[in-house]
Amino acid sequence: MIVQLICQWITANYTGTTVIDAYSGIGAISLPLANQGFNVVGLEINRASILQARRNSEMNNLTNSQFIAGDVIHLLEDILNIIVLLAFVASVA
Repeated sequence: MIVQLICQWITANYTGTTVIDAYSGIGAISLPLANQGFNVVGLEINRASILQARRNSEMNNLTNSQFIAGDVIHLLEDILNIIVLLAFVASVA
């Protein structure tokens, strides 16, 4: 039930965007969002969960999701640094 509510809220309030699912586990929220057309990046420290999320994505023929294993805090810092760098490059180009 909670997964449905989260997905409904995101779908109603955002379109055509990339969703970062921190602590994504096996993709219980990520995959329904990918099925709705969102690009999804799942972050999870548990490698077994990441492998299962990837399998679940493949089984559902979803090509707009990726799952990354690692410490979520560090992964989010890396993503933020990339976004800042891209924004800087765009501003000087």
